Amino acid sequence: MSAAPVYGPPFGPPPKRRRWGLIIGLSVAGVVVLCCGGGVTLVGLIAVQTGPAKSAAASYVDAVIANDDAKAQQYLCSASVAKAHHDSFASHVHSSGVSDSQVVNTKVTLWNLSWKADVQVELTGTTGAQEALDLPLAKEDGKWKVCG
Repeated sequence: MSAAPVYGPPFGPPPKRRRWGLIIGLSVAGVVVLCCGGGVTLVGLIAVQTGPAKSAAASYVDAVIANDDAKAQQYLCSASVAKAHHDSFASHVHSSGVSDSQVVNTKVTLWNLSWKADVQVELTGTTGAQEALDLPLAKEDGKWKVCG
């Protein structure tokens, strides 16, 4: 008997060529796109929150200067220390003769899914003397509130 002739390569079909460079490149590109997109989204969210935080701080200080305690109370958070800080701030404003204010800087952060803001306000007295004030704000029930 004769053996059947062998056709084709002696070691079977050639192995499939993997494109590791392409796979790694696409993976890295996907991670970069996700990270950049998330960063841009976060910056956009913070920019949207800066205006309302600034406005709430300015409205609060203006209400205290105008001696409108009912309106100022609307901008206080529910923490018990906020009321004590408000009373102290209001007595300082009236005893110092503060007549005007201007928001200088607003910094908004998102930490543990809670919005916080630090608003720097410049108070101006009737004599023209200026005083810096830092107001911490937090978002409570969808509104920016001064928290002491």
